[in-house]
Amino acid sequence: MYDLLTVFHKRFNTVLMYDLLTVFHKRFNTVLMYDLLTVFHKRFNTVLMYDLLTVFHKRFNTVLMYDLLTVFHKRFNTVLMYDLLTVFHE
Repeated sequence: MYDLLTVFHKRFNTVLMYDLLTVFHKRFNTVLMYDLLTVFHKRFNTVLMYDLLTVFHKRFNTVLMYDLLTVFHKRFNTVLMYDLLTVFHE
C-alpha cells in the first residue's frame, strides 16, 4: 500500500517518496507542504478544507461522497473498491 507514494515518485520524477507533498508544493505554488488541502480549497473554490470529498462528489457526478472510491473503481477499471490502493500499487 505504501507504493502509492512510489507511484507519485515515478510519475513526477521526485527524488524520494516523501516528496509527494513537495510535488504539490511546487506544482501549485503553495507556501508550505501542509497547504495541500488549501490548494484543493482554492482550486475548486470549496468553502472548507474538508470539502475535498465534496469536490470529487461534484466533479465526477458521484451520488454520495463515499463514492470517491467508486470513482477510482470505474476510472481505473478495478475489480473492487478497495482496489484503489492496488491500482496505485500496480
